[in-house]
Amino acid sequence: LKQPPRLRTDLHPAGFLQAPSHRRPARKQDFCKQLYTDPPQPANLSAQLYTDSTHNLPSFGNFARKARSQSASFYYFRQATWRRSALKHSQVAPFWLPPDTSGGHFTNTTVFLSNFSSRALPALCAQLPKVTGKTLTKAEGIICKKQPPTSPSGVAAPFFARHPCLVGGRSFSGQTMAEVPGPVKEPEAAAPKRFYEVKPILPHFGGEIRGFSLDGDEPLPDALVKQIKEDMNQYRVLLFKGQGKISGARQVQISSQLGTVESTFYKHPKSPHPDIFRVSNDAEEGCINVGRTGWHIDGTFQAKPFKYQTMHFHSVCEGGETWFMPLKEFYELQDEETRARWDKLWMVVGGEQYAHPLVYKHPTRGDTSMMFHCGPSFCSGWVEEETRYDYSTWIHPRILQAELGKRLDEAVDKIGIKMNWEEGDFAINDNLGNCHYAAPGTQTKKEKVGLRILHRTTVAGEEVPTKADGRSTLAM
Repeated sequence: LKQPPRLRTDLHPAGFLQAPSHRRPARKQDFCKQLYTDPPQPANLSAQLYTDSTHNLPSFGNFARKARSQSASFYYFRQATWRRSALKHSQVAPFWLPPDTSGGHFTNTTVFLSNFSSRALPALCAQLPKVTGKTLTKAEGIICKKQPPTSPSGVAAPFFARHPCLVGGRSFSGQTMAEVPGPVKEPEAAAPKRFYEVKPILPHFGGEIRGFSLDGDEPLPDALVKQIKEDMNQYRVLLFKGQGKISGARQVQISSQLGTVESTFYKHPKSPHPDIFRVSNDAEEGCINVGRTGWHIDGTFQAKPFKYQTMHFHSVCEGGETWFMPLKEFYELQDEETRARWDKLWMVVGGEQYAHPLVYKHPTRGDTSMMFHCGPSFCSGWVEEETRYDYSTWIHPRILQAELGKRLDEAVDKIGIKMNWEEGDFAINDNLGNCHYAAPGTQTKKEKVGLRILHRTTVAGEEVPTKADGRSTLAM
């Protein structure tokens, strides 16, 4: 191996080296002999990049298969060190790139190498466009020791650390990351543990969780609470299936970990806890006709409407659905003229203490949401900000409530969810990102459809509704 032969340009039409066509070379040394070129002058390090269409290089088969499973671009990178025109060491390292989604270059991506020298990384970046036709605008080199970092898809990247990478006769395989010279990035931290997995109910809205219990005596772990809040921000409704009958105290405990529990409703004699709103289709079992006045957001009578509700079903009835509508998608479904008209309106609440903007910015998601209640007693009228004190300019509440109700009824089958509950369901609803409505069947007599019992809590809002331009709920 001391006198390398010249480059075999017949192996690749572009003059770059390609893996041998035979399935398995007799020896790796024989394979490496095919890769050597004349020593560079005066540099003591050379690097070359070449493709492999058969993925048959010994010891790298699993690496290649993993790359293919990731729909990745697979290449080999050869690096060599020279001393006085004689080869000192040569190392062949396969690598793969994530799928190209930018149509011309790999941006902020990681080059997944089995092993490599940080000194050779610039040479790899220079060679990459010649072979792949793509430009690598940022390459992050990683040396794996024991725990490989994860790939962009969340799957552990198949690094190989058993072949030490030598530069100038020094091995990097046993060094810490801080000791490795050159621009080598620390491996990314492993993804946080997930306590449960979410199955989307609709592509844009709602998530279902099975095989996970919220019950117990101890408070939920902080990491679990954080995951629930993050998932709420994404899905806006989380449905935990098969929770049995969680006690009122436990439901309130869970709710208190999501925020401050705020109870503003009537306390039914059969409620298991002062902060549990017990709802039913039987007056002896719970409060009746709840949510039947029209589509709404809970707590609009306050300056800061509720942030979340929890809904736990101890018993269900036939036809006792709750309908949910994602407000961002509902607003975007309207024509431009309607959106412009709604953007100017404010809802004066029933007691005329406040006027909420009909269209505003969601406090955590940052996208468009809406604030309204279609119940007759919950709205005194609709106004524009500049003329809110001129009663002659107020729009009668029923005019816009009827318009909203009709449009929501038409849209629910397109972009909403008609939640058909099962006993033991435990849902968390983003009250500021969705509106909801209790279907007519929720109040059918129990003798016909069965008994419906819902335990509900409400979590206090943290911000007043604020429009994208900074204007917020008005004091009347």
